Amino acid sequence: MKLPGLFPPQKTASVPHRFFLIYFGEHTVRAALWQIENQKIELLTSSTPHPWKEESGLVDATDHALQELGKESEQVKQTLFALEPTWVNQQGILADKKTLFQSLTKELALEAVGFVVIPEAIIQYQLNRKGTSLQCFVIEILAERVSMTIVKNGKLGQQEMVGRSNNVVDDIKEGFARFQDGALPSLVFLYSAFLTAEELEEARQRLLELDLLKEFTFMQQPTFEVVTAEEITDIILQTGGRAVGESHHLIDPAQPVMVESSPTLTDPEDLVQPVVEEETEELALDPSMAVAPRPMHENKTSPAHTIPPMSHPTFAADSELSAFPTGAPPTQRKGLALPHHPILFGLIGVVLGLLLLAGGFVFASGKMMSAAVNVELKSQTVSKQLELKLDPQVAASDPNTGVLKAEIVKQTASGEKTAETTGKKIIGDKATGKVIIFNRTSSPKTFQAGTVFSDGTHKFLLDKTETVASASTDSSYKTIPGQLETTATAQAIGSESNIAKDVELTIDTFSKDTYVARTNTEFAGGTSREIKAVSQKDQDDLLTALKKELNDQAVKQLQEQAGSGKYVFPTNRVKVTTSKFSAEVGKETNTFSLSLTVEAEALAYSADELKALASQVVAGSVPAGYSIAEDQLQLLTEPITTATASAQVSIKADISGAAKPQVKAEEWKQEIAGKTEAEALAILKGKPEIANAAITLQPALFARFDPTLPSDPSKITLQLQ
Repeated sequence: MKLPGLFPPQKTASVPHRFFLIYFGEHTVRAALWQIENQKIELLTSSTPHPWKEESGLVDATDHALQELGKESEQVKQTLFALEPTWVNQQGILADKKTLFQSLTKELALEAVGFVVIPEAIIQYQLNRKGTSLQCFVIEILAERVSMTIVKNGKLGQQEMVGRSNNVVDDIKEGFARFQDGALPSLVFLYSAFLTAEELEEARQRLLELDLLKEFTFMQQPTFEVVTAEEITDIILQTGGRAVGESHHLIDPAQPVMVESSPTLTDPEDLVQPVVEEETEELALDPSMAVAPRPMHENKTSPAHTIPPMSHPTFAADSELSAFPTGAPPTQRKGLALPHHPILFGLIGVVLGLLLLAGGFVFASGKMMSAAVNVELKSQTVSKQLELKLDPQVAASDPNTGVLKAEIVKQTASGEKTAETTGKKIIGDKATGKVIIFNRTSSPKTFQAGTVFSDGTHKFLLDKTETVASASTDSSYKTIPGQLETTATAQAIGSESNIAKDVELTIDTFSKDTYVARTNTEFAGGTSREIKAVSQKDQDDLLTALKKELNDQAVKQLQEQAGSGKYVFPTNRVKVTTSKFSAEVGKETNTFSLSLTVEAEALAYSADELKALASQVVAGSVPAGYSIAEDQLQLLTEPITTATASAQVSIKADISGAAKPQVKAEEWKQEIAGKTEAEALAILKGKPEIANAAITLQPALFARFDPTLPSDPSKITLQLQ
């Protein structure tokens, strides 16, 4: 039976309340203007991305983005911020970023009403659509790294950071290789504020072309969905925007909210998620709240945890923004107000009777109650930076000396490379002619082939050995030199040696008074020209270039063959096994080639070996009463030096992780058993080890009438994060 007028209708705002949305990407900032009116969230306009590099330029970039929003935004101050995970940790916004926020909000006259963390907003949005059965990867491509988060059965799992290379697809494959705990989900969401939409789509297409089932343990061939910048804005408004509306009493938490967003999300059912309280409590999620900040670190491996209820995004009032909330209680609903209408008194009596019957039913059903308590522990970040040496000659890793056990791996590679010659060479012909040799001595003289004749500038060589008779006297007693005609050839090529007839020539170092010569014909035929020829430098440069290419090729093959959990660093020690040039030094040619086979060497180590060593290194830095699991460590390594003759490679390792307090879960369950939800939360939040807590009572219908935890501790499930 319908009871008209029994309860007053929920009042909704008739005047639009407008807000800014400012989205800080890695090196870009976007702004948007949105409003809440009559239970409806509407995106009015948005700006283009504005780049920024230094933090000093962030204020100007944000100001320019806000100016694009037009006159409708001139009186707006209240702002919802969307942040990358590198801006926050488990305590909220990082200290250095708080100072930046203080400067930005002061200079631009903004009032901060909350913030969301982008990847968790995406995950929360997908959870609202698909429920606790969600299995997926969320991958963000940044400028210098790739962030990867796995979600299994609606729970956050392992998180990894992979350093960026020139090939983002290879980076993502390397990230997949680090997830080794069971089957991998086949749904992958990609987004990036760094890549353009075209570049992101190209990466998706390349990933779809790969047969990833052969390399990784996917449940089935994975599909990749791109989350565009416009879709991210819609997601932020459906999560953080709704939470802002509830915290400002502009949206009724019990009612579904219509979201008018940009046309990139075309399916209204994907945008508008009706909130049914029974489902919300069953999933331990509240889609009416904004995303709570949760850090994502490089190479972090986290134990699985359920996405926590997202906290209202309200900022603290103090100027240093020191109290960004990581959790806030849901908006309290007003109690039922009975109307003062005499016609309804009879109906009220009927309702009261029904309520008494319902109370008895709830009391009888008390044994069915159970409680799921989600506890977020206070963690302390432990970090260590050290230099490690990869050494294949040690039997085991040693944390005291910083030595990590490795093994030598080798790979042969062959190839051919062609280069242009840069050497130059002069070639040509030598001048030839006839000479007469005069012997002015009294004895015969033999001149050996190659004897040098010279006119003072040019030199000529005797073609063959010749003997010249001695001088004689005639009847008038005049001395007549002995003489012989023979041939000679210029010592050097070129036309410069083409000389005339009757040119006097000296012979070696002899005086003209003893031996002398004269050209008996013109010396002709001398020519010269410059050609390109292979030089020694040409061969050395080609050998160096091809050795590097083959070494890189061999190291890449080693890395591909290493398998999951293995990492390979090149030593740059390359042995040439065979080499053959197509042209020797001095040969005339424009190009020449080299065929080469090399054996490249590298050092390989296992990720498990590195994690075990890292765990021992940071153990001494963990505070008393805290512990840190090996699989919670995050590692980032890079080479410092290449190998020496000792076959060692030095690498820099950044090790960090969140140390968790050691707790006694059973004692906590005893303390809160039989307490009301408010009392239990006060007990838990009062403990120094706990940062936040949330309680979900089941069945949800009974919990509305009696929000008391079961008195039996065995019916209380404590989930620690």
